[in-house]
Amino acid sequence: MRKNNAFQRIVILLFFFFIIIFNTAYSQYVETGQDPSRLRWKQIVTKNFQIIYPVEIEEEAIRASRSLEKVYLYVSYSLHHEPKKISVILHPQSSVSNAFVVWAPKRVEFYTIPDQDIYPQNWIDQLVIHEFRHVVQLDKLNQGLTKILYFLLGQQAIGAVAGLYLPLWFLEGDAVVTETALSHTGRGRLPEFTMPLRTQVLQRKIYSYEKAYFGSFRDFVPNYYYLGYQLVGYTRNRYPSEVWSKSVDNAARRPYNPMPFNQGIKRSTGLSKWKLYDSCMYFLRNDWRLQQDSTTFSTRVDTIHFNDTKTFTSYRFPQYLSDGKVIALKSGLGDIQQYVLTGPGNKEKTIFVPGYFNPRMLSASHNKIVWAEYGFDKRWSNRIYSNLIVFNADKRINQRIKLTRKKHLFAPAFSKDGSMIAAVESKGNGRYCISVFETKSGRLLKEIFHPENDYPIMPAWDSEGSKLYTIMLDDDGKRIDEISISKAEFKTIFRSGYMDISQPVASSDHVFFRSVYSGIDNIYAFRFKDSSVYQVTSVKYGAFDPCLNRSQDTLLFSSYTANGYQISRIPLDTANWISLSDIKDQSVKLYPELAKQELGIPLPVLNKDTVAEGLTIKRYRKGTHLFYLHSWAPLYINANTYEVNSGITVFSQNKLSTAISKLAYLYNYSDRTGTTEGSFTYKGWFPVLSIAASRGQRLGLDTTGNDAVFKFKEDKLTLSASVPLNLTRGKYGQGITSSVYNYTSSFVRNDETPSYFKTGVRNIFEYDIRGFRYLKMAPRDLLPKWGQTFRLNYRQSPFGKFDYGNSFVGQAALLFPGILKHHSLRLDFGGQINENGSYIFSNYLLYPRGYFSQVNQRFSRIIAEYRLPLCYPDWKVGPILYLKRIKGLLFYDYGDGRNKGSSRYYNSTGIELTGDMHLFNFVAPIELGARGIYFPHDQYFRIEFLFNIIFSAL
Repeated sequence: MRKNNAFQRIVILLFFFFIIIFNTAYSQYVETGQDPSRLRWKQIVTKNFQIIYPVEIEEEAIRASRSLEKVYLYVSYSLHHEPKKISVILHPQSSVSNAFVVWAPKRVEFYTIPDQDIYPQNWIDQLVIHEFRHVVQLDKLNQGLTKILYFLLGQQAIGAVAGLYLPLWFLEGDAVVTETALSHTGRGRLPEFTMPLRTQVLQRKIYSYEKAYFGSFRDFVPNYYYLGYQLVGYTRNRYPSEVWSKSVDNAARRPYNPMPFNQGIKRSTGLSKWKLYDSCMYFLRNDWRLQQDSTTFSTRVDTIHFNDTKTFTSYRFPQYLSDGKVIALKSGLGDIQQYVLTGPGNKEKTIFVPGYFNPRMLSASHNKIVWAEYGFDKRWSNRIYSNLIVFNADKRINQRIKLTRKKHLFAPAFSKDGSMIAAVESKGNGRYCISVFETKSGRLLKEIFHPENDYPIMPAWDSEGSKLYTIMLDDDGKRIDEISISKAEFKTIFRSGYMDISQPVASSDHVFFRSVYSGIDNIYAFRFKDSSVYQVTSVKYGAFDPCLNRSQDTLLFSSYTANGYQISRIPLDTANWISLSDIKDQSVKLYPELAKQELGIPLPVLNKDTVAEGLTIKRYRKGTHLFYLHSWAPLYINANTYEVNSGITVFSQNKLSTAISKLAYLYNYSDRTGTTEGSFTYKGWFPVLSIAASRGQRLGLDTTGNDAVFKFKEDKLTLSASVPLNLTRGKYGQGITSSVYNYTSSFVRNDETPSYFKTGVRNIFEYDIRGFRYLKMAPRDLLPKWGQTFRLNYRQSPFGKFDYGNSFVGQAALLFPGILKHHSLRLDFGGQINENGSYIFSNYLLYPRGYFSQVNQRFSRIIAEYRLPLCYPDWKVGPILYLKRIKGLLFYDYGDGRNKGSSRYYNSTGIELTGDMHLFNFVAPIELGARGIYFPHDQYFRIEFLFNIIFSAL
């Protein structure tokens, strides 16, 4: 019985293992895009790191090298593992602040422009601690049986074991714990970071482990970062700090066990991960209740309640317009981001849907609002701009103006009279400034640089338009500076240090801002006349986005609840304000004990002249770094055709993700034939260029009637060039890709090839253009509300002995909203014409459901689909299944085929019933269900099984 169980475990392991490998191979492993080809690169090589960076940001690269070497032993300490050398790539031209670690190919990537909602630590230092902890986690897996898998499969084995067994809540929670314990700040010290989970537990209930980890379409569930910090931090507070180190060891050494990480937790704590989760949540709920009971809250807060209170919906960044109405950014489980105007009776009206952006603030003056919105480079995905958008909300105008182009601008703010806009700007070389623009023309009026390049955050104007009040960040934390615009002089008026402050708003007597002194995010005020600080609001869960009315006697803000952020207001009565000296922090703190378990606080590196051990700086030549062998397999793997066969495959992808290569040998045991193939794709120039070649034997069937088989030789060469363009603009994601291909095949006889076998060269040219345009989607949407796709394809065989004639394919699909919210109607039209050839091209159009692809000279089809969600059950069946959503699809497919004077019609109709779920606690969602097909012509009914793993949802 034990042997059978072990065998079943291995079968399940291999099933998911190769699913992950197929997914990574199909997506060219982890390829995050490219930087502009004109960039020149350098590298800093130290004892433990290689930092690759564009020459313009050498100062930031040197800081990264110092910080990485300084934290090496500190970050490695509590996991008891010192990782091997790794490369770190810096990208300075993306306005999306981010970083990640990937393991196939193994590297770290930093996007170096800081976020405006940054906690009080240098951005590079934040990334260094958090991302290097991920390096330690993953490198630690390379031991035991996993190391044997590494020898067999390369780096993809480490990534597959991590994807199978290390839950995302551990990977991210452990990294947040580390950034918190090894610094004076970190997200674990921020009330905003604990707020979503605290609010859910206190206002709603403790959800099941599966719901907390995998999320829900019915309720808002805080993501695995929030969950992970609490679970990892709680466990290290209550049990020996080696719990997580030993659990990772167990996952690495026993990947044949279906739940080795959980087994490691149980060995150290005596609890399964489910019981550990329950223990953590009950502990937090009790302590959060004590915090709430010991805190005095504001009683004069007036909250604007809207019609839909059941679905999680947020209203952020409320601003007064000139007529006294309030505009805010609405979003939620059922809604994409949209600006709404509130009217009498708390009714709302959508006035504009913005494009893609990461909202941090909104500013209004008179009837105009301004925000920063992403601008995507047409070709280079690692160059993303952030430009100023002005919208006139006057119902007679409703005009959107793009004020700037190809800039990296953030947190714009109108002057009080609306004539000027101040925004934080990244100059692309590691320098930052506050740029002031004329609203009417977009003309740049002034750039204000801090002499030490301290980072400015969310500028706010005074009432005269001559000064700015701005949060500034340096190595000692945050402060508020008063900036003289005419003199470009900075004067510090208040320093909060490592206590987070954000979102300043200036009045004639005060600067209001958000801060964390009470252990809950609230609004505070700095008084000019005596430099004193007061707490203005005291809400249960969190107050954000302060805004003053014109008479400056009412404060508008967003207050967090379990249903989302709600617009609230409070009269400004200084008699009810609390002096900073009287404020007590009653929050639940896991981080003091976590800090005691570490070696100390390594950053910042105070001596800026410190040089990392073994540091050398030299040029990084793109042409000599085209190959980086990272993974292999003792099998032939073709992810494009989902083929696995005997043979060997080797994968290469360089560190800048510009060159992707594959070398493979396929041996077919049944045919006793072998083929060698190789491919190379280069994405570092404006067109994407590819070449693929193969040489080997194939098996042919004797057509003279004796059913004998024979072998022949085939050489293939494929050349292609394509130009993928990102044309995203406004609320629609859109793009177009143009491609040209040349396929050359040479057929040669060998000793056993019959004489009638046709030899020679087959040469095919293919021209393809395809595009899409989709409206942004809300989490509950099954498809975009509006969308269009098209494809035009032409193939010909002008040369060689094999005449395929010509083939033309046209296809278009249209998406429309359905009858109810989140319903969708899709119409798909397509046609293919093959003509004038001795041979016929393959079909590019799918036939109606239930039919196999068939040979036709002309084929046209129409597909109609209606999708709808049926329910969001959040059902759990032990550790086997967690069902998030059940959905339906009604379809009717029609096809018309013509071949050599005969016609055939294909039509089918039916229904699909599927569920979005997680099986065996596998992190990628799975779509599982059945399709019932009825064939009207044959009066026949058939049921098909549907299964799909949705890796794109991760």
